[in-house]
Amino acid sequence: MSADVDAPHNFENCIETKGPPVFSKARRLNPEKLKFLKQKFQKLIEQGIIRQSQSAFASPIHFVKKPNGDWRICGDFRKLNAVTIPDSYPLPHILDFSHNLAGKTVFNKIDLVKACQ
Repeated sequence: MSADVDAPHNFENCIETKGPPVFSKARRLNPEKLKFLKQKFQKLIEQGIIRQSQSAFASPIHFVKKPNGDWRICGDFRKLNAVTIPDSYPLPHILDFSHNLAGKTVFNKIDLVKACQ
């Protein structure tokens, strides 16, 4: 799957929470990770995938090294998860889902490793 995005996404995800917004200070990053983060975020902004936010919520970033040596950017959402109201919408059973695909001819895919790309 290509890392290039042809058109901006027109989607917002609303997370219902209880209590006041949770905020964590940004973690200090070494120069290598900070440079990588700025480049990655700038590319995602240019692609229309993310935008700058003025939200009262803030979660720190964590990096995980991939087997190929690149960095994977992860959010530490533990504090947010603690105040999130669970979404009880059940996921469909895989057999019901696959049954609904019978006879269909057009399919799409999503890269769940990169999630937004």
